[in-house]
Amino acid sequence: MWCDEASKEYIWLKSLMNELGFDNADCRTIEAGEDRWKEESGGYVDKAGGGPKVESLLNYGELALIGKRWTYATNKVEEGQRYAKEQLLMASFRAFLNSPVGPKTTHFWGPVSNMGFILAGLVDTQKPPELISGNMTTVMCIYSGLFMRFAWMIRPRNYMLLGTHVCNETVQLYQLQRWVRNQSYLKSEETVEEKQ
Repeated sequence: MWCDEASKEYIWLKSLMNELGFDNADCRTIEAGEDRWKEESGGYVDKAGGGPKVESLLNYGELALIGKRWTYATNKVEEGQRYAKEQLLMASFRAFLNSPVGPKTTHFWGPVSNMGFILAGLVDTQKPPELISGNMTTVMCIYSGLFMRFAWMIRPRNYMLLGTHVCNETVQLYQLQRWVRNQSYLKSEETVEEKQ
């Protein structure tokens, strides 16, 4: 029946398979697929009710092909999405690793080591202002100001270095103003003592 290429059933099933993407299927493939599906599903309907209640071989073929194609398509989509995410993640990491300011260069490790200045400055904000060295804090402000300009002017621009020096400049200026306030407070105390 299936190998009779003039039959309505063959033409219908062949067009169904073409729509579902099985372009190279011939009658032998259709028959083999049907036999396998028949074995797996428990056979055709018999009047005693032993198999699935599908009326004809064409319905078996349609259900089998649609089910297989749907499973195949959804698996491929999920697999493709997983693969695309993995590839995107790996490509992003590879791009960062091999970039002109990546971890293979000093443009990366310089800013990382400069984070120590920021952390030390933040810890020093909790200490009393009498312990602040005005000279060292001024030098750190000048140092960070110069390296902010350097990070902006080099090519490629090193935004990470710029960011660390902006943070360091902020912390050091805060420390410097604490030191200045403390110095002016001490001077005002000395003048009050002299007047007495």
